[in-house]
Amino acid sequence: MAEDVAVLGDKVRTIRPFQTQKRRQMDQFRKVPSNIIGEVRKEKLKEFIIRHSCRAVNKLELGDNHDQ
Repeated sequence: MAEDVAVLGDKVRTIRPFQTQKRRQMDQFRKVPSNIIGEVRKEKLKEFIIRHSCRAVNKLELGDNHDQ
């Protein structure tokens, strides 16, 4: 799980989803800074990602059991 979180973090840093690009900005996001990660409480974000990815894995496992 920790490795998955690290991979996700690397991908987000590479993609830079909050960096401004001409003609690709929604009005609602104009006030969002390009370095939003600096404002995020990283421990809470990590807990959120782990909690929700565990739920997703559990749902996948339940779905696999119903197919058999």
